[in-house]
Amino acid sequence: MTLLRLEQLQLAYGTHVLLNRADLTVEKGERLALVGRNGTGKSTLLKLVAGEILPDDGSIWRAPGLKIGVLAQELPESSGLTIFDMVAQGLPEAGELLSEYDHLINDPDPDMDRMATLQTRLEAIDGWSYHQRIDTVLTRLGLPLRLR
Repeated sequence: MTLLRLEQLQLAYGTHVLLNRADLTVEKGERLALVGRNGTGKSTLLKLVAGEILPDDGSIWRAPGLKIGVLAQELPESSGLTIFDMVAQGLPEAGELLSEYDHLINDPDPDMDRMATLQTRLEAIDGWSYHQRIDTVLTRLGLPLRLR
């Protein structure tokens, strides 16, 4: 099943051509790696896929219901967010609840009533499975769970 298809994409910044009639198809279950020197268009291609920018020409087709998450390359300075928070932001409702819960369980004097409310809401949306997936991603990438 095709998840994403780029056809005849063209994109240039002035005279600097990044994509010249590029085609790409991503099927369900496939894994993809973008490798290249700085400034060759890897991040720009990802912005096109995510719909953050539009190509000069060509088409981008996404499977109905396809969700594309984006994780920033760098943590924002002085944001107060943990790496866990940054990954959880890709899961709108569950991510917000999980981040708040994560902060509460690491608080020396947590609000137990709020924790109970969060637990109930997380259970209702199967949020605990997302928590495990976030931990798995961070572990596989060798990133600390609590680093600010």
